Amino acid sequence: MKKVLSIALSCALAVLCLTGCSPKTLTVKFADDATELEIGKTLVASVAEDVKGEISWETSDETIARIDAEGVITPVTKGEVEIIAKAEKATGKAILRIVAASEV
Repeated sequence: MKKVLSIALSCALAVLCLTGCSPKTLTVKFADDATELEIGKTLVASVAEDVKGEISWETSDETIARIDAEGVITPVTKGEVEIIAKAEKATGKAILRIVAASEV
């Protein structure tokens, strides 16, 4: 009986961990499938998955680009930056290149 109970408990813990322990991944995408953003313009980021609740946004380097609570990205200077989304214990990242108008 103890062996059966032990196996049942192990299975229940494994299922619980598979459904709730591992972090989920979000797919960050940009309007018009952009990979570059010209200085002086803005771009909207979103996630491909249905998310209940709010998404929090950040960039890997605010000296290159900033992002507001609605996912609107504003470039600051040329460079490459990660746009990071967090929601429901899930995280996603995408790289965006900031370019000068003359490089477009």
